[in-house]
Amino acid sequence: MAQTERPDRVTANLMEGRIAILADGSPTTLIAPISFSAFYQSPDDYHARWIISSFLRTIRMTSFLIAFTLLAIYIATITFHPAILPLELAHIIK
Repeated sequence: MAQTERPDRVTANLMEGRIAILADGSPTTLIAPISFSAFYQSPDDYHARWIISSFLRTIRMTSFLIAFTLLAIYIATITFHPAILPLELAHIIK
């Protein structure tokens, strides 16, 4: 829902129609509403060619999905069929 931003990005988000929430005595700013894809945008994306920026953003999102789902798939597989787990690894976990 919120994101901490640099001053130049706060201005860009205000220009895009978002709200900036400033707290007294805090150096951070909260931006709302924020979309999921906004967390994977980098300031470098605006300074590179669009094809390179799109490719790097796709790699960021793909790596998030792999990291998020790989452990869940592994746990689901081991829970469903525990014989798949190697015996040495079971001893290490235990």
